[in-house]
Amino acid sequence: MEGMALPEPLIRVDGSSLIVSFRQLPISSTALQSGRLDLSRPGRVQQPVVVPPMRARASAPPLGDIAVGSMLLNNRSYVQAPGPSVSLTLNNAPAKDALMSLARLGGYGFVYVGESDPDPDKAKPVGVTMAFREERFDRALNSVLLASGLQAKLDGRTLMVGTSVSSKTFGPQMSKVFRLNQVKVDKAADYLASLGASMNVINTITTTTGEPSSVGTSQLSNQASRIKQKTTKVETYGASVGPLIGLTGTTDTRLGTVTLVGDPQLISSAENYLKQLDLRRRQVAVKVQILNVNLNNDELLDSSFSARMGDTFIVSDSGTGHLNFGQAKPGGTAGSGTYGEGISGIPGTYSNNGKVPRQRVVNPVTVSQQVVAPYVVAIRNAFINSEGE
Repeated sequence: MEGMALPEPLIRVDGSSLIVSFRQLPISSTALQSGRLDLSRPGRVQQPVVVPPMRARASAPPLGDIAVGSMLLNNRSYVQAPGPSVSLTLNNAPAKDALMSLARLGGYGFVYVGESDPDPDKAKPVGVTMAFREERFDRALNSVLLASGLQAKLDGRTLMVGTSVSSKTFGPQMSKVFRLNQVKVDKAADYLASLGASMNVINTITTTTGEPSSVGTSQLSNQASRIKQKTTKVETYGASVGPLIGLTGTTDTRLGTVTLVGDPQLISSAENYLKQLDLRRRQVAVKVQILNVNLNNDELLDSSFSARMGDTFIVSDSGTGHLNFGQAKPGGTAGSGTYGEGISGIPGTYSNNGKVPRQRVVNPVTVSQQVVAPYVVAIRNAFINSEGE
């Protein structure tokens, strides 16, 4: 209200409306709101003002929940080997000797698996330095493996140690074939290979040899001299790290299958990955409703224009074009003509002050005719005489 101080308003929301109320209003303001006029104070009767209801806040349409699939993976590089507590001190000791001593202390057999093609630079044994006191056997064993960069695998009561012993085992392996429904097999193979699986792919290379058709070209002479040779090669690809290290697989594009061979635990992990991968793609449903279609609604377009550049005229009359260059005008079927007496006129017409231009027919010059200067002069004189008549 004008000229009147109001107390602090009380604002509240009842779900769909915003309610603003004032407490302890002055008597004069109450009188004005009730419709009573104060003669000592000019003013007008205040009309009740209603706050409009609140509108819903604009929000983006729902995009759908993210599909999340979780899976707990055991650390395959950690060897779960129970044994007595270990107290020892190593100072640049050979890793193979330290592991052999720990295996003997825990009552395990020891097998060291070397590389088939050892690198001379890496043939030197790696020394480890560490100290333990009343440490658990499995933590001491894995600490030596971590410091030396070697891998170990416990198969029964035998501890196998080497640079890559993940795929080495004495027990049986599992082979499983997965037939996919949605995802392509080559994409599934790339996905498993990025997780550490070794995927085998057959590549066929065709080589054609023969004699060239000419010197300095690569094109072969004929079909008889060509010899085709096909070379089939199996290529293996896969990441060097990942949870599926030690798993081998191949694909069949005709049936859309993926075949995996390896440890049962790895097969189970790969199966969970494929289940999360072989899903339908998100689709959008669009509803189209045609209200009215008028098949007889024809519309005609017409345009006409003209342009002049010097003695050149370009005229378009409802799609009919006329091109006039200088004084030359199109004649009848007997030949071409010359317009008027050198005076230009309206494009598309042949009127010259009410006169019809005369035409002359010039026979085309053949090969047998010899055009000489007197012949040209005679024709020109004959044309002048005909105009003079």
